[in-house]
Amino acid sequence: YGFNTKADAVLTGQTGYPMAVDFSRGYPQHRPHDHALDLLARRDVDAAVVIGSPARLPDEATRTVASMPHVAIGPSATVSSIGASGVAIDTGAAGIHEGGTALRLDDIPLPLRAVIGGPPPAADLVRRLAHRLVGSVRH
Repeated sequence: YGFNTKADAVLTGQTGYPMAVDFSRGYPQHRPHDHALDLLARRDVDAAVVIGSPARLPDEATRTVASMPHVAIGPSATVSSIGASGVAIDTGAAGIHEGGTALRLDDIPLPLRAVIGGPPPAADLVRRLAHRLVGSVRH
């Protein structure tokens, strides 16, 4: 589940589901009526990975995530952004530290270039993390 991040696009694109991809059973499932915020409110999750800016989480979700094991990966992710019990991995911001594409209000794509150097892009970190996790499960 996500909050309109690039991670949403990757998960939905790779699974073929239009939204709400759930991997809790070890394989992708489409669960459009089980929103991440609802799962957090019911405490139906054991751990959380926040991909994107932790500041975009609603206050109630932030408090719930802070009470469980969690990882925050994104621009301005710090241990204090959610809670001291988690892991924070700061990444570059799109259009500042990394390139990408922005859409104008009339849906015209505009290419973005990195303006200054900074932390690595979130996509690179998530890809490397997933590769290491898969590698550790297979051995």
